[in-house]
Amino acid sequence: MMLAVFVATGCTGPDLDGDRTPTPSSTHTGAAEATVTPSTTPTSTPPRTSTAEATQAAGIPTREPSSTPDSTTEGQEKVDVELTRYGIDNGVLSAGGVVLGVVDRSGTCTLRVSAKASAASATGPAERSAGTMACGSGLDIDLTGLEGKLTLVLSYESSEHIGTSAPVEVTR
Repeated sequence: MMLAVFVATGCTGPDLDGDRTPTPSSTHTGAAEATVTPSTTPTSTPPRTSTAEATQAAGIPTREPSSTPDSTTEGQEKVDVELTRYGIDNGVLSAGGVVLGVVDRSGTCTLRVSAKASAASATGPAERSAGTMACGSGLDIDLTGLEGKLTLVLSYESSEHIGTSAPVEVTR
C-alpha cells in the first residue's frame, strides 16, 4: 500500500531574522512518499450487537422471523409482520411496522387495538421498500372509549401473502 502526501508550495516558514510573516517562495518541494506497514498488534473490536438486540434496547418490540414461511389454505404464504413503532398523541394512537422479506405489488395493513371489551381498527396501504413492505400510512386510531391496557396487533394481507404480528401490550 502506498500513501502519497502532497505539499503545498508558495510560502516558507519563518525567516531567520525572527520575522514570522510568511513570504512567497518559488521553490517546488514535490510529492513525498510514505509507506504504510500493517501493525501486528491486535486491535480491540467492540462487541457486535444484533439488530434484534439493538431494537429491544431502544424499546421497540421484536420478533425473530421464522426460517420457513407456512402456507395457508387459500394459497397465501404466511409471512412475519413486526410492529416496530407506536405512540399516542392527543388521544390518537399511531403505529407502523414491516412485513419482513416480502416485496409485493400491493398489500393492505390493518392495526387492531383492543382494550377490555371494546376494540377499534384502522386499515391503510402497505408501501414497498427494499426487501420489505412498510405499514404506517393511515394507521391512526382515536382511542376515545378504549379504557385501560391496550393490546396492539398489526396484520398484513396481499394476494400472495398474509401475516399477523405478535400482540403488544401498551399501558397509558
